Amino acid sequence: MPPLRPPRLPPGEAAAPAVGGEVSREDTLIYAADLTDIITLDPAVAYEFGGILPAGNMYETLVSFNPGEVGKLVPVLATTWDVAEDGDNWKLTFSLDPNAKFASGNPVTADDVVFRGHARLTSMARRPSC
Repeated sequence: MPPLRPPRLPPGEAAAPAVGGEVSREDTLIYAADLTDIITLDPAVAYEFGGILPAGNMYETLVSFNPGEVGKLVPVLATTWDVAEDGDNWKLTFSLDPNAKFASGNPVTADDVVFRGHARLTSMARRPSC
């Protein structure tokens, strides 16, 4: 994997100064990780460590957990949800946040959630991404 390089600026153009002035070495976070195991960034089939971290930062979930509050779900893309017993199964109903949008600005719809859910269920029938 080639080393990461800062973006190139046109000749004679200087980089914009940091907002609020200079940034000190003490105020700078440098993060390094081995990403050589990434096979895919598709959250439905990313099982390797290098793929799970970026996928988790790029994709939102319907609900999440609050750190330190075991078993407490908090809304993310879903504003509310209902869990009903249906015989031997549970029936889950989610209400999406009407303001949820993709990075493109397009709205997140129920069809998008169903598409991702189907991809995840389909991938569970296969072995992890190889």
